[in-house]
Amino acid sequence: MQQITDLGSDAKQTFRIQIENGKLATFTFTYMDNQIGWFFDVEYEGFISKGLRVTNCPNLLAAYENLIRFGLACFVNDGAEPYFQDDFSTNRATLYILDKSEVEQVREVLYAKME
Repeated sequence: MQQITDLGSDAKQTFRIQIENGKLATFTFTYMDNQIGWFFDVEYEGFISKGLRVTNCPNLLAAYENLIRFGLACFVNDGAEPYFQDDFSTNRATLYILDKSEVEQVREVLYAKME
């Protein structure tokens, strides 16, 4: 997992992250006071998704696994949701880019069959 360390406490932030295959994904993170939370847009090689809420989740992009080669994990220290504007700058919440094999591992753990 590659930790995203570029997020501060500004209400709107855009940056690019290199994915495992060397290509770049563009992320825009926006804090919305009226929603008490963070939202993000992502663009990658023609794939665009806008207005996704950042939650405490092992893969926020799991629904797009067949369209993109990476995932996005968010972990919050206290187990709640990232709802403070400074959550990423204080490290209460952390974000990670998952490569394809990590996306598959998350899927296997979350949807493992019980024997």
